Amino acid sequence: MINIKSNLVVQDIFNNIEYYIDLFLEQGILIFKGLNPTKEQEMDLMYALENRIGWSIYHAWRDEDHAKTFGRHARFISKEELFIPWHVEHVERENYQTGAIWHMLKYDCDNDCGQTGFVNMVDLFQTMPDDWKKFLLGCKVSSLAESDSDGMMHKINFNDNLRERDLVIPHNVTEKLIYRPNFTSEEVLRTVNGRAPLDEDILLYDQIIDWTKEQVYRDSSNQFWFKWDVGDTIIIDLSVMAHAVKGGFNLGERNFSRIWAYKNPFVDLAIMV
Repeated sequence: MINIKSNLVVQDIFNNIEYYIDLFLEQGILIFKGLNPTKEQEMDLMYALENRIGWSIYHAWRDEDHAKTFGRHARFISKEELFIPWHVEHVERENYQTGAIWHMLKYDCDNDCGQTGFVNMVDLFQTMPDDWKKFLLGCKVSSLAESDSDGMMHKINFNDNLRERDLVIPHNVTEKLIYRPNFTSEEVLRTVNGRAPLDEDILLYDQIIDWTKEQVYRDSSNQFWFKWDVGDTIIIDLSVMAHAVKGGFNLGERNFSRIWAYKNPFVDLAIMV
């Protein structure tokens, strides 16, 4: 269960920062109702985590109204449907987003609309049978998609030079094992314990991916859904938390401030989306 905090001001967090760092590492997320930090306080909160967790912060604010996401949909997405599908943030990138702060600035729709859902992928990994966990720890995969400067995913053809990545990685602070599949595009199993996959490896891999989608997409016991209001602020560990957003709102009704943190210092500003 995610512990939501309310009736706080930003200074209360700094006065007890070690507690909130520990809570963040335990939950993978901090949620503050009505915190309403200033722009400078948003950055100060991110710096507080950067200094203890080792994030590399993208030192700029961005207000997000989902205009690009609206452009991807040909029709209105209802509050029961997913406006943004389940995903773990840009697992296909070598330098992926590891964290963010989201501060809701405007919310002119019903709070049943635009809910954000979360699934903790450390916890999900722990529910697997031991033989599945052992298998996944030996797997390397390649994504058959890449993101452009707008964050849009595009299919790519397989080639032997595609980057291979581990499906399970240790958290950089807690060292807990994080399961990081790509839900939104196909991935190819490249190696198992350093060798080419056998037919039975591919069958097991496909079985686990099907199970994963069932657990994330449809098992409500694994999901936590948050109803937003103006001033609500979330600090999220994007290496850990899969997330999705429901529809039911129109362009211009929902706007939030956002700051990214990355695994490593960034070089290419074109991909900072």
